[in-house]
Amino acid sequence: MKKFEYGHVFENGIMFLNYELYYKTRTPSYQYARMQCHCGNIFIARVYDVANGRTNSCGDCPTVKLEDYDELTYKITYIGRGKYKGASGLIHKKWYHYLINEMNFNSKWYIKEAETSHALCWALNDNKNSYRVHTLIGKYIFKCDNKKHTVDHINRNELDNSLKNLRVADRTQQCHNVSRTDNKHGFKGVRYGNGTWEMQFNHNKKRVTVCGFKDKYEAALGYNYALDIMNIIAPRNDVDSAHILTDKQKEKILTKLNRKDNQ
Repeated sequence: MKKFEYGHVFENGIMFLNYELYYKTRTPSYQYARMQCHCGNIFIARVYDVANGRTNSCGDCPTVKLEDYDELTYKITYIGRGKYKGASGLIHKKWYHYLINEMNFNSKWYIKEAETSHALCWALNDNKNSYRVHTLIGKYIFKCDNKKHTVDHINRNELDNSLKNLRVADRTQQCHNVSRTDNKHGFKGVRYGNGTWEMQFNHNKKRVTVCGFKDKYEAALGYNYALDIMNIIAPRNDVDSAHILTDKQKEKILTKLNRKDNQ
């Protein structure tokens, strides 16, 4: 193969290490060349597409870089092109090797943004379909039934697929573990109605409402207290320490919970 001198570039600014003409025609736009990508792979591409920027790699370049985070976890960094270059997360080592060896996803890793929540997550592409990494883990490792149970990220960071951060959850648990920003009062589970501040949450698939709070801060603390009592994994409201929940309000919340349990 012909070796270009260091610094040689095509018209579009893409440099390839090696290049030789593979299929020559009278029309330059139909000429093909055998090239060596930066990753070391040899591939064949049309010279016209390379010169105009349509082809800038072999398509099988590694898109992630792995580093040891601890004994069980890799730190995985996206090194591909695009605005998410440099973004990093975690993944359990056994799960990563399962996806590489069993599922044959060697280099098709990339970062995807959810359409509704705009959360970033790792995704895989097999040239036909796109799959979320945590969805594959739930289906093939946790054996989840996607209709009832799915994989939930405990810290709500979908780039973190470490062993400690994934759990199997139903739809209710998934809805609890969401950070809402659309509440006009600034706190999750807080509303104003009937001339008083109220706190609402779901318990055993039923909505529980506790009213009688003097301000939205006490209602937000009541919501936090209810989550603590039920031991629910969910983000808590950030309330200043100057606000305190009284024993009477705690007792009212406990009474509501016990009443729903007995129904």
